[in-house]
Amino acid sequence: MSFEVPYGELEVGLGWHGHYWRLEMPKPRADEPSVMSHQTEAFILFQHLSLSRGEVILGRATRIWKAWLEDEMNIPLSQRTVCFFLEAF
Repeated sequence: MSFEVPYGELEVGLGWHGHYWRLEMPKPRADEPSVMSHQTEAFILFQHLSLSRGEVILGRATRIWKAWLEDEMNIPLSQRTVCFFLEAF
């Protein structure tokens, strides 16, 4: 699901086709990082690094995205954590 993110300071590109993507993922447990907790954390996908033929996909494909933690959207751009997502199908 995509939507227009209500943050006026998204300075990196215009998203993909004018939209940013919000993604929720399970959050790792603090005491055992390899096990997921019941909590989630949200990310804002803001830039693609690889979208080769992303609109017409035949067979297998891989897409790589850069993302920010949604909780950090209120801090300056240079201080935000940048995360990477690999999407393979």
